[in-house]
Amino acid sequence: MKKIFDAIIVFFLIGFIALSGCVNIFQTDSCSILSHAVVDNHGYPTVELQVNVTGSITLKLFNPSGAFMERKQLTSGVQTVTFDVAGYHETPLSGVYTLEAYDKHGKTVAQKTFVLHPPLLSINGLEGEWWREGVNSYSLTEITLSVENKGNAPVYLDEINVEIDENDVFTAPVLQNTVEVGVKKQVSAFFYIPNLKKMEHKLSVRVFDYSGNMVASNEFSDTPSYKMSTEKFSLSWRYKGKHYSITLPVPEKLLEFYVSIKRPLLEDYTFYVISPYDDNYVTMISHQLFSLYNKEGEDLVNFIGSFTQSITYKEEEGEYPEFPVELLHNRFGDCEDKAIFASALLKNLGYDVALLRFPDHMAVGVHIADANYENRVYYQDFSGKKYLFLETSNTAWTLGEADEKYQNVVNFTLYPVISKPILIQECEPLTRYTSMVEDYIQVDTIVKNIGTRDADNVRISVVFLTPYGTGINGKSSDVFSVAAGKEKRVSFTVDYPDTAVAKVYVRVIHKGVMCNEVIFVFD
Repeated sequence: MKKIFDAIIVFFLIGFIALSGCVNIFQTDSCSILSHAVVDNHGYPTVELQVNVTGSITLKLFNPSGAFMERKQLTSGVQTVTFDVAGYHETPLSGVYTLEAYDKHGKTVAQKTFVLHPPLLSINGLEGEWWREGVNSYSLTEITLSVENKGNAPVYLDEINVEIDENDVFTAPVLQNTVEVGVKKQVSAFFYIPNLKKMEHKLSVRVFDYSGNMVASNEFSDTPSYKMSTEKFSLSWRYKGKHYSITLPVPEKLLEFYVSIKRPLLEDYTFYVISPYDDNYVTMISHQLFSLYNKEGEDLVNFIGSFTQSITYKEEEGEYPEFPVELLHNRFGDCEDKAIFASALLKNLGYDVALLRFPDHMAVGVHIADANYENRVYYQDFSGKKYLFLETSNTAWTLGEADEKYQNVVNFTLYPVISKPILIQECEPLTRYTSMVEDYIQVDTIVKNIGTRDADNVRISVVFLTPYGTGINGKSSDVFSVAAGKEKRVSFTVDYPDTAVAKVYVRVIHKGVMCNEVIFVFD
C-alpha cells in the first residue's frame, strides 16, 4: 500500500513541476509555419517566413527539382526566418518549393509548399527625353518606363532594348533594377540614339533580366520635343588659337543614379571610368567633341585635354571621386575628377589610356604605339609599356609635358583603363566563440565585383597579428567566382590561435594577389 501511495506522490510532483514551467518531460518538438512571402533582400530573392517553434527544429528548403538548398536551426519562439531562393539578382527557378521541419530525431514534424511562377512584368508607359542637336535633328537620350510586377517574386532588370521605326536596335543598362512583388514603379536607362527627325517614331521596347531572358515588351510612339527645363552644361575654350564651345545635357535620372552610389574604398579609380551605366552618355559627349574637331592621333588627344583642362579646377574637402555626369553637373572638379572624365572620353574614342596616381595628384597616361617618347614625360607599366603623361588639371599642357614635380616620379601607380574585375567586401564584425573544447571566430563577408569582368579563383584569407608583430595564417575559405556586377556571400569559421592577438585581417585574394582588406582590432 505504501508503494502505491509513494508512486502517486511522485506522479503528482512530476505533473506539478511540468506545469510550473521548470521542465516539461512531455514536450515535443514542433513547428508551425504561420505565413510566407517572397521578397527582395538586398538583391537576393528571399522567402520570408513567420514560424512558431517549440523545442529544437531543423528547417530545410528544397527547390522544384527536389534538390536541397539551405537549412536553418531554430529554437522555441515565434520568429522570422529567411531563405534565399536564388543568387544575387537572379530569377528564381519556377515551380514548387518545399519546406520541411525536422525534430531532433530527424522526424518530419511539418511541411509546407509554395509555388513561384515565371516573371510577370508589364510595361504600361514610356517617357522619352530628347536632345536637339541641330536643325530638325534630335537624339533620344533617357527613357523611363512605367512597369508593374504582377508575379509572385521580385524581378531584377538588366537592360532595355529599343528598336526605332522597325530598324536599328539600341541597348542600355537599367538604372533602377529591382521591381518587387505587386509594385508599380519607374525604371530608366540612358541611350544615345542620334539623327532622328521631328516626326512620330515607333519605339519597340524589350526588357531583359540578368539571365538574358526577355521579361516584358511593348510598343509606343513618341515625337521629339525640346525641354527648356533640361539641365545643361556649357563650356567655351580655345585650342590652337581657335574658339570652341559645347552644350551638353545633364540627364536627371543618370545623375540621381550615380549620386546614390556609395563610394567604395579604392585606390584604383578606373572603376569610375569603366562603369557601364554611362557608356552611352560618354559616347554622346565624345561624338559632340569629335564633330567639333575631326582629327586623330595626338592632335585629338590634346584637343580632348584642352576641353577637360578648361573645366574649372576646384579642390574638394575629403575624397569624393566623381563620375563624368557629376563633374558636368557641378561644373568643376579636382585632379581625380578631371582625369576620370578625360580618360573616359579618350577610351571611348579608341585610345589606350591609364590613370596615373601620385601621392598628391592624378593624371592620364596615353599609350600611342608610333609616338615619339624621347625627351617627353611618360610612365611605364610592369611590362614596359609606355604611357605619355597628360595633365588635365591645368591649362596649356599638351601630351608628354608635365610640371617638374611630376617628371621622373618613382612613387606612382599606373592603372590601365580596361575591362577588369574590381573586388571589394563588406565584412561583418568578427565574433569569437569559446568553450571548453573549441575556440574560433566566425567570418561572414560579402564579396562584390563592381568591375566589368568576371573574377575567378577568389578566396578569403584570415591572418592573425600578435602584439609582437608576428603574423599567423588562419584558415582560408573555399575558392569561388564572382561574376561582373554580382556578389558572393562567404561564411566560414577559423580556429583562434593559442596566443594573444592584436589584430585580425580579412583579405580578398584574387589569383594569389590581395585586392581588398578589412582590419579588426582585438583586445
